[in-house]
Amino acid sequence: GLALGKNLGAEIVITFDDGFADNAETAMPLLAKYDMPATFYLATGFVGTKREQLQDDLERLILFPQLNPDQLRLVVGGNQFIWPMHSEESVKRNNALSAGRNMECKTETMLRHQANQEIHSLMRPLLPSEREGVFDQLRSQCGDPGPARVTHRAMSWDQARHMAACELFELGAHTVHHPYLSTLSLKEQCVEILESKLTLEEKIGKPITTFAYPYGTRQSYTAETVGLLKELGCTNTCSNFRERIGRMTDPFQIPRFVVRDWNGDEFLRQIRKGRL
Repeated sequence: GLALGKNLGAEIVITFDDGFADNAETAMPLLAKYDMPATFYLATGFVGTKREQLQDDLERLILFPQLNPDQLRLVVGGNQFIWPMHSEESVKRNNALSAGRNMECKTETMLRHQANQEIHSLMRPLLPSEREGVFDQLRSQCGDPGPARVTHRAMSWDQARHMAACELFELGAHTVHHPYLSTLSLKEQCVEILESKLTLEEKIGKPITTFAYPYGTRQSYTAETVGLLKELGCTNTCSNFRERIGRMTDPFQIPRFVVRDWNGDEFLRQIRKGRL
């Protein structure tokens, strides 16, 4: 089942998604110190690798490229897209100013952030193999950034086993490649979910009965996904939309509140305002 703890007079569930190394190195010791149980959902294709998650790999390729291209050209789903990295907008702005017109100029930083956001939106619903094809295109233009950054790396399987051995903590499945499940066929969804579940069971030697939907929005999975998880032996699954848990909560669509990168004072303020 889900890990329950008590804080500020209310029952809460503490969960972590994906399987980052800092879950094992930072979160786990702190939770153990204060005797707080938690559930960690692992994307098994990420754990034990030197790769970063989709959004993080995109960030370092596009915002901090090794080769600093003038523009990015990608073919996605048979369509070609182009994003300028060093545009002529500054020239256009100067011409506009000399002509007395008001024209917004996007800086290089703004252009890179815009490209990053738009490429992430394009890649998120792709199949894992299609995502890798886009990454190959990006690496050929931006350069290979190398292994994952220390701050963004995945936990090792030894760390996952150490976590699973602690009675306070539970591990759950989170697919293999962290896809947008609603864009996959039911067969492809089954492969992603079942392989994640079986890999975890093999690696840690315990049954896996809980799951978290990648992205977790209502649009990122379907009713068929829910039915599939029931068939595969899961007892509960977590979504990622904001809502409090009550008697009528669907155990296969448990809502969660996202905790941002807040300090302790801000975290307490968010709780007292009812935003968590």
